[in-house]
Amino acid sequence: MLPITEHFLGMVYALGLDAFVIHAAPFRLPHDGSARRYWNGVKPALKDSGEMTLWTPMHPICLSCGDKVLRLDPDDGSYEFAFNITVSYPDLGTHTLEGIVSETMWDELFTARSLWRSGFHQNVASMLRALHLWPHGKEMCVRMTMRDSVAVRQAALRELCYHRLVDFFGALMTACPQGGRFVGKLTSDPGIGHAADNLFLERVRRAMWAVA
Repeated sequence: MLPITEHFLGMVYALGLDAFVIHAAPFRLPHDGSARRYWNGVKPALKDSGEMTLWTPMHPICLSCGDKVLRLDPDDGSYEFAFNITVSYPDLGTHTLEGIVSETMWDELFTARSLWRSGFHQNVASMLRALHLWPHGKEMCVRMTMRDSVAVRQAALRELCYHRLVDFFGALMTACPQGGRFVGKLTSDPGIGHAADNLFLERVRRAMWAVA
């Protein structure tokens, strides 16, 4: 089984991989809430191989969730995937990450973990690690509290922004045409997650696209 498929698919999408076969162990894959394990396996074998067709929506694709928005705007002629992602937690702070997807961010993107708020689950993971049943249980997810310094919290929130991006890429991979990738600008407001991604995919599939 794959622990969380969108992390693997998000890595595949960002790397531009277009043909692959998955061989997965049947039980207890080590998992730290990121694509790290897959990235470590794929990284040494990467090589350039041709060009991909770049697709951009002819009109903005937008999903509103109350006052929150998930939006993909058409490419501005740069032939790149830009993003503006904000995460916010009332007791931990807010952080916005903006940029252009490129190979310079792959290590940060593919090793970005999710937030784990439950102390009970952290303790269970630590116990399983001690019993050698969950090798990465203790380090599984981002953990922070208001007791941490501002710098520590901002670094953790930045990691959560990257995690949000790889999640979104994992969703896009399921709608991406063979031999191609989408370009444009993604805006993801705080509180937008997997459920919104699934609804957004319905609009992606119905949208009109053009070669960038």
